[in-house]
Amino acid sequence: TVPLPRNQAPAKGGLPPVPDFVKRKATQNQENTDQGLTGQGLVTFRTPQEAVGEDAKILLQPMMGVHRPSSNAVFAFAEGYDLKVYATFIESLKQTGFAGDVVLAVSDTKKMKTDVFDYLKWYSDGGDKSLRIVAYALDWHCLTKNGDKIKGS
Repeated sequence: TVPLPRNQAPAKGGLPPVPDFVKRKATQNQENTDQGLTGQGLVTFRTPQEAVGEDAKILLQPMMGVHRPSSNAVFAFAEGYDLKVYATFIESLKQTGFAGDVVLAVSDTKKMKTDVFDYLKWYSDGGDKSLRIVAYALDWHCLTKNGDKIKGS
């Protein structure tokens, strides 16, 4: 499964139409990108090594994708969903003109629903030149308010 090309309309029952004010903002963002402008208020954070020194220890690495320090980022918890949910979220971000990193906390690949890994991998490998997926896989456990593991989680 591959994502819809940017100029292809979603299938019946797909994403809602994008409001005009969002299209105008997306056009402005693209014009800024074309002109080499990074936008007002864009902040590039230092790497852990730059902030703490060479002794900084990275505890968690992404399972796919690479952070782009000069890009904006959207962060989301996205564990256990099927492909339609991921596609709706990511394709709607693209429709707004978002051209940064989408950083996801996802389930282990063995627990991912059908085709989700391939879809996310396509975006993490640069299949789309603007939006990029950076995914961290973790083994999630749901707990009760008392801290006991919920059966089946």
